[in-house]
Amino acid sequence: MRQKKASGYRIERQTLLQPVDHENPGGETFEQEIHILTPDGATNSSPVFFVLGNEKDAKPDEIIQLHTAYGEPDQVIFILVEHRGYGQSVTTDPDQACPEYLTIEQTLADYHRFVTIYKETYHGPWMAGGYSYGGGLVVHYAYLYPEDVQVILSSSGIVDPPFFIPEYDWQVKTNLGPYLYGQMARHTNALKPMEPFDQTWLEREFLMNMSSGISQRAELQPLVPLFRILSFLPTQLFIRILRWLDRKAPAGEGWTGAISFGKQALSREEAITGEYNWYTWKYQQAKETGTFFVSDEPHGLFCKTREETIEECRLMFGEDPPAVVNPPWNIREMLESLKVQVVFVNGGRDPWYAICQKKVDWIKEEDYFFVEDAHHCPDKIDHELGKRVFSRVLSYTE
Repeated sequence: MRQKKASGYRIERQTLLQPVDHENPGGETFEQEIHILTPDGATNSSPVFFVLGNEKDAKPDEIIQLHTAYGEPDQVIFILVEHRGYGQSVTTDPDQACPEYLTIEQTLADYHRFVTIYKETYHGPWMAGGYSYGGGLVVHYAYLYPEDVQVILSSSGIVDPPFFIPEYDWQVKTNLGPYLYGQMARHTNALKPMEPFDQTWLEREFLMNMSSGISQRAELQPLVPLFRILSFLPTQLFIRILRWLDRKAPAGEGWTGAISFGKQALSREEAITGEYNWYTWKYQQAKETGTFFVSDEPHGLFCKTREETIEECRLMFGEDPPAVVNPPWNIREMLESLKVQVVFVNGGRDPWYAICQKKVDWIKEEDYFFVEDAHHCPDKIDHELGKRVFSRVLSYTE
């Protein structure tokens, strides 16, 4: 256990030994990473906001950001639990190229076991939150384990993900505007890989990643005018400049993501660096979640064909992606019979919104926060919105 004291709260890092297979609890195990933020005014009987980790490392900065965005409640304990297969929460197997232990069902069983154990220490009411992929995950979790928590928050949570989502491209075009979208599409279509994962393939993937980032993330909106100016440059010069910007960005993931999406092997040593999370996410996409970007129109920005994506998955993971033929991960159906209260947050400019939960009659007005001009997971960025959202979530524990 490691502790770090900050003004108004302390952060603890803990680990929990989890079975790799919950059907075989006496078998192989892995250590799951946990971060706990305890305000000075909280006790073991205070409410707990449990955040389900998603497709990245779980870091203390994430719960600090949430604690701040939600108004720094001084009597709520925030706990972030890392998703199996990411960060430090991987098995001891030196080969992580096809992490078969990484399934949604086993991940949710991890979270259920964590809550069961930690409720022995934290006796207050429990809430759970998930963001993006995690926003769908938290609904599935509450559907399977309704006794664990009293209320869940699904922020930009996907509810009916298909294998390919052209709708993402439609919103990217709206967000970038016709000129910049056309320029980005011109560059991606100019890149013609000779074979999967070669240098040209990486450059095309990089441009698509950068286009997604500035379309989806509110904090990157100031870069849109700069991209518009630079986009008239020749493709290779444009790429060089964008790679420089990507390296300077605090969370630059454009080139790292391209490298990850094109790897054909992954060792444990590589996995625990956190630099190849998008490789592992691509494995999840191929296996269960889908959500690959594609343009329906000729010469669109996401110009990789469906056949190319399927072939890439085959080359990387040794089989046709099961998610192509298997029934989709149907969160929407679970929502219809959910026994736990749920609060939704969505932004109208979020490219993921097309596959998020829309406002319907069975959702109370006060449980659905929709901001027309907001982007992905807006409650994490807009503190006024965050305080209103969290106040509503917290009201269900009173």
